[in-house]
Amino acid sequence: MSGHKPEMERAVQVLPYHPDSLLKVRSSLEEVTQGIKSREQIIEGIVETVDSLIKYGQYRGFTSTFTLTTEVDPARFRAVLSDEGNGLDLDGNVTDTRLRREKNYSINTGILHQVMDEINYTFKKGSQSELELVNFLN
Repeated sequence: MSGHKPEMERAVQVLPYHPDSLLKVRSSLEEVTQGIKSREQIIEGIVETVDSLIKYGQYRGFTSTFTLTTEVDPARFRAVLSDEGNGLDLDGNVTDTRLRREKNYSINTGILHQVMDEINYTFKKGSQSELELVNFLN
């Protein structure tokens, strides 16, 4: 059928912990959020989050990738950021200096709390952790 819009639009990006990934994330988000009322805030919140993730990954020397999955259907926008099991190695060498230094790379959730209806974080030690962001469109 021509002109028929799919029930759900889904995009998956597997990206390195590198600043160039931000442009790819922004471009993908601009494409999948067309027509969404709070589009700019959604894009900025996710790009800011990915920027923090990339900076932290570079600081920690991660050589693997992270995945951004976006889904849009008539009722909601959903984004899931997942790592490849890098984890935060807080065993052993936890010092005040290390915690202060790593705090510089924390995610600023302020914009996310303004625009997202649900924010869920699932930590799985030694396995893939996920940050799920949901905005209900209606």
